Amino acid sequence: MKDAKTISGWSFVAMKNLRVESLISIFALGAFISITGCGTPAAPAPPTLDLPQAVENLSATRSGDVLTFYWSQPRRNTDHLFLKGDVDVLICHKFPAGECEPINELYVSPGKDERVEVAIPKQLATGEPRAELFAVQSRNHLKRAAGLSNEAMVIAGSAPPPVEELKVEEQRQGVVVRWKAVGDEAQPVRLIRRRILPAPSTETKSAANKSHGDLLAAAPEAELVTLLVDAGSKGHAVDRTAHTSESYEYRAERVIRLEVKDQTLEVKAALSEPVAIEVRDSYAPERPRGLAAVAATSEAATAEKQNGIDLSWQPNVDAGLDSPVAGYIVYRREGDGEWERISGTALVIGPGFHDPNVKPGASYSYSVSAVGANTLISPRSEPATETVQ
Repeated sequence: MKDAKTISGWSFVAMKNLRVESLISIFALGAFISITGCGTPAAPAPPTLDLPQAVENLSATRSGDVLTFYWSQPRRNTDHLFLKGDVDVLICHKFPAGECEPINELYVSPGKDERVEVAIPKQLATGEPRAELFAVQSRNHLKRAAGLSNEAMVIAGSAPPPVEELKVEEQRQGVVVRWKAVGDEAQPVRLIRRRILPAPSTETKSAANKSHGDLLAAAPEAELVTLLVDAGSKGHAVDRTAHTSESYEYRAERVIRLEVKDQTLEVKAALSEPVAIEVRDSYAPERPRGLAAVAATSEAATAEKQNGIDLSWQPNVDAGLDSPVAGYIVYRREGDGEWERISGTALVIGPGFHDPNVKPGASYSYSVSAVGANTLISPRSEPATETVQ
């Protein structure tokens, strides 16, 4: 019994000690968790460098001794965070080895579309035409950058001389443009034609006509048109696309073109002074051509066309500044008699006419004139003669 009590007492003391140790362990674990948290300690986030993203859509043109650069300035930095404040941008000339020599510095707003004009460096404004590369670099407040933009290529070398003494005049074939030629005109010349818009009342009237279903109304003419005149023009060109009853302003620029890596590069001279012209509807249509007269016999006659003479001719096609054809007038003479108008007071619409008032055995000669929308009448066509059997 004594041994049993001893064992029982030992067991009781041992269990009591185990409970105390367990509680101590739980308290210690709780204290450790409260200090260290539930997971592994996170590494501290590195500070942002705030480097503006590089420009990706740089392009450039040259006119005379002025370079014009175009690009869209990114809104974010390389950490994809929005930029705050203006960005310091360098425009630079890029060398083959990769270094970039600054030619201009400016501050631009993030997200803005830029158009910047810069004088071409003097060393690039002389000599033979050649391709040169440019880039832009966006920098943070510490003058650090993520890299250069894409490359923009332009033609360096001497620019072509500007066009001088530009003049325009109206002739039947179109608007004749003249300027002072330089040598043999080794460079092409670009003509830039701007339509001088009519008074608002006229435009409003035209719009009203279209809104009422005038499906035959002509489409409005483009306000700006460019025409490239090939080298060797000797200071002369004809604009055959001008329309009557319109007013235009013309300017011109010489152009050097260079093919580089499947690209056509240009350097343009400074634009000439503008000259204006009002194109008047003052020319009659050309005389009709190809007139033919064929007698319609009783065998070929129809219910609508009894014995008579059928006429046909080539339709007039608008040429140069000739007035558009509104219709035709048909003339006839019998034998050696006098010419008389037989088509009535109304104009003949279309290149054809049937003359039913003929006599068997008689010979008739015919001629046709075209009438312009300006009511001016063309010279008569060559006559055609036919005899009725």
